[in-house]
Amino acid sequence: MTLSKYYTYAVIYPAVFAFIISTLFSLIYGYGYDSEWLMAGDMVGTSIAASLIYSTLIGVLSLTIFLNKYEMVRANLIWNILAWFLLPGGFIAITLVQEVNYTITYESGFGSGIVFVLIQTIPFIAGLIYTFIRYRLSTIYAE
Repeated sequence: MTLSKYYTYAVIYPAVFAFIISTLFSLIYGYGYDSEWLMAGDMVGTSIAASLIYSTLIGVLSLTIFLNKYEMVRANLIWNILAWFLLPGGFIAITLVQEVNYTITYESGFGSGIVFVLIQTIPFIAGLIYTFIRYRLSTIYAE
């Protein structure tokens, strides 16, 4: 499989899945949403925009997967792991830590905010791990 296929499985498919699930979640949760600042329709639109922005950022940060075209990166396990996980994994970790910190500080329990963030992050985590394992196994057996 080419690196572009790995990128597709690691980023594009999880982005589509996360977008669909987060849109459904926003429609279900946002249906009864009422606030001083946002109406239910505005909340759904904001959630969809946030989902698109998050997926785009992960997609851009995951372009480092293509560094594996270089023999120096491809042959070294540490460089391979860093190229695959450092930027997208760091961004995902920062997002999760920020959301948990916000939830602990300002909310009484884990609510829809943390669920929305988990819906956004879990597909990318799964996609990156799955494609990395497949890529490493294919390079080991190719040698």
